Amino acid sequence: LLAEFLWAAGSAFLSGADKAVMYDTLKDKGIADESKHFFSRYALFGTIGMVIAFPIGSIIAGSNLLPIPNILAFPMLLTAVPTFLSGLIAFSIKEPARSKPKENLFKTYRNDISAIFYFVINYPHKLHWERQTLFVSTVPIPARILLSPLFAMGL
Repeated sequence: LLAEFLWAAGSAFLSGADKAVMYDTLKDKGIADESKHFFSRYALFGTIGMVIAFPIGSIIAGSNLLPIPNILAFPMLLTAVPTFLSGLIAFSIKEPARSKPKENLFKTYRNDISAIFYFVINYPHKLHWERQTLFVSTVPIPARILLSPLFAMGL
């Protein structure tokens, strides 16, 4: 349970940080107007990586290299290789200089929250997919946490 919490917290802290550094770098180089192209390439390579890794992980997990409980962890262990390599690349990236925000941070958050409420109130018919996504992505985690003692007892 602690490992899942730490994994979720780490994912939340990293979420968007890579894209922010990428955009700041593009802005620093003066090509921020081409950011859509670079972000689509970024997403494309991530998808290609998953398309390649999923079948390989399935083949490894289905092989007879190790006994059954141990082999299932082996594909996850192999993810350490690309994670380590991407960490080396990440440490080689020079972060662009930070600039002072033009607005007060509180005003920025207030404006963002106001925009969300405006959208929810004025366009409720466009929220169908967002509600589904929110439900599908958030309900299983608490359910698993609450039901994990039952799973441990074999129920």
